[in-house]
Amino acid sequence: MIRQQHRTSRGFTLIELLVVIAIISILAAILFPVFARARANARRATCVSNLKQIGLGVMMYTQDNDERYPAGYFTNAADPPGGRWHATFWLWENLLYPYVKTNQVFVCPDTLTPNNTGAVPNYVGNYGANRDAMPQGGVTPLTLSDMTFASSTYLITETRTYVTTHGYVRIADVTWGIPGACSVVSGANATHQDCNTPRHLEGNVMSFADGHAKWLPIRTLVQEANDGVNGQWNPRRTAD
Repeated sequence: MIRQQHRTSRGFTLIELLVVIAIISILAAILFPVFARARANARRATCVSNLKQIGLGVMMYTQDNDERYPAGYFTNAADPPGGRWHATFWLWENLLYPYVKTNQVFVCPDTLTPNNTGAVPNYVGNYGANRDAMPQGGVTPLTLSDMTFASSTYLITETRTYVTTHGYVRIADVTWGIPGACSVVSGANATHQDCNTPRHLEGNVMSFADGHAKWLPIRTLVQEANDGVNGQWNPRRTAD
């Protein structure tokens, strides 16, 4: 007579389960920050692409307008192409719309104050123009020949307003200005989160006066603003 042998299956012990859970937790702790940084890098790449397209739009605009940069904003009775972005005036984005053909490039993926919908969308809090080069309210914008160092002069930046200046970077109590500036300015007490938090990995994306765009650490932007001649915020500086 042949005796059949029966094997009983043995499950995981509690210790084994705890070890597996611990290993999974360690892997998650290692990988989650990597995934988060990858997402942040993707949003930064989107922002660089946006400002690169905006910069190219500015260059095309200057070629059609006697090499003059667009105005920061101004009043006009007629609605501009692409729709009016503000209830009372046109913005520089309206002037560039015919060259970029989409409003989406004017939206920062990490803006903290999105208001980009509605009959009159308000795109404040995304990108802003350097007021020293693209002034508002009837002041004539600069021309390409006025820009002494176009490849290193800030033109369009991430900001909480439509136009900005170096002053908004370094004033301690500012609530409108460059994201993250208050985090590196001594004595800053602005309460808005954007003022204390850079948009992308401790820095912001900038578009320059020659059309190219790149990411810069917020400390560099503040240091340039605190320069004696306002550094790369000054479109008419005499030394680079």
